[in-house]
Amino acid sequence: MGNRSCAAIVSNDSVLMVRQTYKGSTFWTFPGGRIEQSETPEECAIRETLEETGLEIEITKKVCEFFNDRINGLYFCYLGKVLGGNARLGSDPELSNDAQELLELKWFPIKEMQEHPEVSRILPYL
Repeated sequence: MGNRSCAAIVSNDSVLMVRQTYKGSTFWTFPGGRIEQSETPEECAIRETLEETGLEIEITKKVCEFFNDRINGLYFCYLGKVLGGNARLGSDPELSNDAQELLELKWFPIKEMQEHPEVSRILPYL
């Protein structure tokens, strides 16, 4: 995949997650995706969040950056603040309709997701 960036959106003690399929596995993750050559990790997190959730955000904090073996690249995670839009399941404009990887969008109470590997990384920043 290459370098990936995502945004953790937290509101009313809940976190927004997308369920997606990648390399044959289905899982819940933060909105995000591959960093394009012409953009920064922050710009990618903002763009991917809009594409996948319909929400316009601004980045408020960097949570982490590390090499991830699964994607064979750097993984960036940020906290994002909603500026506008309505939460809805979006799509990946680079994939055809029958090849979409996004399956569902859902707000989860943070207390139910504390053991999730991505959510556990953002807890110290909330």
